[in-house]
Amino acid sequence: MALHCIGIAGYMGSGKTTCCRLLAGAGEFRIIDGDKKAKAIMNRTPALREKIAAAFGSGVVENNLISFSNLGEVVFSDSEKLRRLNTLVHPLLLERLHKTIFKKRAGVVVIDAALLPLWNIDEWFDLRLWIDASFGVRFGRLVRKLPALSEEKIIRRMRVQEMLFGAPTSASWIHIVNEGDCDHLMAAVWACIHGSGNGRPSA
Repeated sequence: MALHCIGIAGYMGSGKTTCCRLLAGAGEFRIIDGDKKAKAIMNRTPALREKIAAAFGSGVVENNLISFSNLGEVVFSDSEKLRRLNTLVHPLLLERLHKTIFKKRAGVVVIDAALLPLWNIDEWFDLRLWIDASFGVRFGRLVRKLPALSEEKIIRRMRVQEMLFGAPTSASWIHIVNEGDCDHLMAAVWACIHGSGNGRPSA
């Protein structure tokens, strides 16, 4: 089976974005960062910005742009607030992602988005990968990646995300434990791609 679209998900600190960055280096994959696309939609859609400001306070908008640091402080304090933000943003995000995925373009589309299992769009993908790691390993990575955040805030964000959704349980998802180095991660990913009949593309 030739692959058209791969979905890669995982909790923060799991290594899913690192996985996508390494795939991008192979030259045969078109990476779509779901988080970046969502942020672009929020800033480019005035009506949506107004709804977000109404829901979470005027302080989340500065100079007609979303202050993602301020918004993060609000929504990652409570899983219900994060769920409310997702309810506002995700319909438009999914509409845009669908158009991107099903455009007739060469190469394999890879969607990097933590929340893929929450969206019930498994049928969009030929291959679905959940990148996983223990809480402690993910926490250590996030401490190094996000030095501006206190350890308490990092733990709170991790817990809020886990309360929002769980790891996929469908047999259509392949779980990859990522607690080693990048070589081990990519060996596992290439094995999944090869097992889907696509083989490893030439760099």
